[in-house]
Amino acid sequence: MDKNRNSIYDMLDCVNISAKNSNERIRTIKFNLENIKSSFGESYSLY
Repeated sequence: MDKNRNSIYDMLDCVNISAKNSNERIRTIKFNLENIKSSFGESYSLY
């Protein structure tokens, strides 16, 4: 679980860097993160 969590955070860092200058991209990413979060279920939080 910890390895998965670390890889998710690494992925989020890359996403944040690539999108930091684009509000539209950031909104899309937040929407996608909510979908990812819900697919893991309530017991597993990305935040």
